[in-house]
Amino acid sequence: MPILVGTGSQGDSGQVMLTINSSSSVGVIQVAGTESRFIMTDNDASSGNKVRRFTVADGILKYEAINDAYSAIDSTPLTILANGNVGIGTTAPTHALNVVGDINATGAIYKNGGTALDYVFDKYYDGEVKEEDAINAENYTFIPLDELELYLEQNRHLSRLPGSLIANPYEIGQVDELYLEKIEESHIYIIELNKKLKKLEAEIEKLKEEAQNNPKEKK
Repeated sequence: MPILVGTGSQGDSGQVMLTINSSSSVGVIQVAGTESRFIMTDNDASSGNKVRRFTVADGILKYEAINDAYSAIDSTPLTILANGNVGIGTTAPTHALNVVGDINATGAIYKNGGTALDYVFDKYYDGEVKEEDAINAENYTFIPLDELELYLEQNRHLSRLPGSLIANPYEIGQVDELYLEKIEESHIYIIELNKKLKKLEAEIEKLKEEAQNNPKEKK
């Protein structure tokens, strides 16, 4: 039987089993207790997917999947801690958002701020970095192309980008910046190689001209 609490109309009695009307502009439902629970059941759902429950205890809100007998928690897809940390697939989020599982985003993902990597080119062309980039360029050294092979052979990783950096949880913004640093260095190497190539081409053309101007006598 539909239940009406307060004054006013019940609404669609065929769909609404409980209507609470408040005389103020804000309607409030309070469930009090040391552990408060709100359970929803879909009788038409398949076994194991019928019961969902919101539980609040010690300031922690959990969205739980309950077995059909209401006797055990099958999983806890969502947890919100008292400090606001949100966990998806974990009940102990250590950051503002922790996700255990795959993430599919149909839109862009933004990271506020970032690092302008002008220091790579400043270091190469000017021999020093700007004062405002000093913190970001700390311990940065451009490895000359002639020394790069030896460095790779000895260290087995790009400079400032060891494999151990991403073997454990890491700050994706920092790694993106290091990737960009390596891309900028690669462009410098390409420019250097192109200069050497043009120099060799010029020397070859000079040798060709000399050969044409001074043909050897045929025997």
